[in-house]
Amino acid sequence: QTGVLDTTFNANGLSIGQPGTVLTSISQHSDSINGLAISEDGTIVATGVSNNGLNKVFATARYLTTGVLDPAFN
Repeated sequence: QTGVLDTTFNANGLSIGQPGTVLTSISQHSDSINGLAISEDGTIVATGVSNNGLNKVFATARYLTTGVLDPAFN
């Protein structure tokens, strides 16, 4: 809430990206986030589009509060 990067998010770098950030590759082409929501339990849901080389397709990913992809979400 202070505008300072929270480096405890993805602190150990388990997800792609530096501490405080997460990069998730959905396809070999371009991916982008168009919406982001934080649920009451703290999980983060990101939605957007992924280019599969021929078409843009809808993509969704969910992250745990630590910044790691939620393995229960598919």
